[in-house]
Amino acid sequence: MDWKTIKLLGGIGAILAVVPYVNVAGWILVIVALYGISKQTDNKNIFNYYLISVIFKFGGFLLFILGFFSIAFIISAIQGSGSESYIGLIVAAIILIGVLIVSAYFVKKSFIEVSKETGIDSFKTAGNLIFWGAVTLIVGVGVILYLIGYIMEIVSFFSIPDDFAFERANTGFNEQIPEKEN
Repeated sequence: MDWKTIKLLGGIGAILAVVPYVNVAGWILVIVALYGISKQTDNKNIFNYYLISVIFKFGGFLLFILGFFSIAFIISAIQGSGSESYIGLIVAAIILIGVLIVSAYFVKKSFIEVSKETGIDSFKTAGNLIFWGAVTLIVGVGVILYLIGYIMEIVSFFSIPDDFAFERANTGFNEQIPEKEN
C-alpha cells in the first residue's frame, strides 16, 4: 500500500468515524490505513494499539447497552416500577466513559507512534486531544476536546505527503560521506 492510498483511507475513515451510523466503516478504514503505516515503517505498535482501541470501543458500547437494560430490568423487578432505570443509565454511562478512556489511551499511544515515525506532529496532538476529551467527558468539556481531536486526526491523515516514502529515503542517511584528502 502506497502513502497516497494510506492518506485517502485514513482521511476518509477519520471523517466517517465521526458520522453516526457509518462510524464503524470509518474505524475500519482507519485501521487499514494504520496497518499500511505500520507496514511501511516496520512499527507494529501503530496498528496493534489502534486495534486494541477499537476492540475497547465495541466492548464499551456493548457493555453500555447490556448494562443499561440489565440494571434497569433488575431495579424495576425489585421495586415494581421503571422510574429507577435512571440508576441503570448512570451506571452504564460510567462504565462507557471508563471504557472510552481506555480506548482513547490506546488511540493516543498509536498516534504518538505514527508521529514518531512520520514526523507529523498533528497525529500526536490528535491523540492527546482524544485522550483528554475522553477523560473530561464526565464534566462536559470532553465532547469538545474529543471532536477537536477527531478533526486533528482528519487533518493529520490528509497531511501525509503522497510521495512520503521517497522523502524518507532521502533524509540524509543515504548520502555518501566524502573521503578525507591527505
